[in-house]
Amino acid sequence: MMYGELTDAQADLTGDASTVRACWIAFWSCVGLAVFKIAGGILGYSPLLIIDGLASAAIAVVITTILLGIRMSRRESISKSYSYGKGKAQFVIAMLAGILIGIAAVVVLGVSIKLFYQPVEIESTAIGMTIALVAIAGNLLLMLYLRQEISIPSSIEFKKTGRLVMLSVAASLVVVQSYVLVNFGWFLGERIGRISISLILVWSSILIIKSSLEGVMDRRIGDRVESEIKALAGSVEGVRNIERVRTRRAGHNVYIDLQVALDRDSTILQSDQVAQQVRKVLSSKMEQPPHAVTVEFCAF
Repeated sequence: MMYGELTDAQADLTGDASTVRACWIAFWSCVGLAVFKIAGGILGYSPLLIIDGLASAAIAVVITTILLGIRMSRRESISKSYSYGKGKAQFVIAMLAGILIGIAAVVVLGVSIKLFYQPVEIESTAIGMTIALVAIAGNLLLMLYLRQEISIPSSIEFKKTGRLVMLSVAASLVVVQSYVLVNFGWFLGERIGRISISLILVWSSILIIKSSLEGVMDRRIGDRVESEIKALAGSVEGVRNIERVRTRRAGHNVYIDLQVALDRDSTILQSDQVAQQVRKVLSSKMEQPPHAVTVEFCAF
């Protein structure tokens, strides 16, 4: 016997209004910081700040893919033509964004390396350091806001957005460190800073592309989560053993297939009740609730 049913927990989680609002605030904050840094870099003749601003702009682009994933994962995206939703659209767009960010980062890295040994005039570092410190403070405040606003701090949206915000902090810290070195007379610090931020962008684009490929190819969730699923399902009354656990991440959604062993004399009604209880336990206690759980029974 097999029982499959969509759960509401995933739709409720990804469609939560506070999560969407927090992601939009993070997006506009990154856009504002990008404009702030690029304008400051132009006015202060600081290529380093301009590159830092481009990093913030790239992060804003990635946040749009998170918002797209939230929208595509809602139950409303399921239709007759797309019976499993449109969650993979997020990963396709994220992959394109990652490729574009990677190309831009490689171009900036190439220019930075080319200009590494060329003499440049270093303007006052006060503007650059001030802007970088303001950006760091703004990102840290944004991180605190995200912790308070997003309903489930362990949710995948919070983790992704939080990593992006901390990446922006790291880039601004590179700017501050580079200008400190310049103030002590080590002018190569500014050029090393350019290369460092460019490498951060290259690294982030690689991670985006890798994550997108995993999402498109329905990758298995992992041993830790599958062990958690086995323990939770095995705690349900009437379950004698968990024979098999299979998981996959289809787009933004998690799907679980279980083979559960019951007593040989279990009735169809008892099997149905066990299946419902297994789905309920997994939906309420897993870190990322599944979109659908299929339970297959066998005799113990």
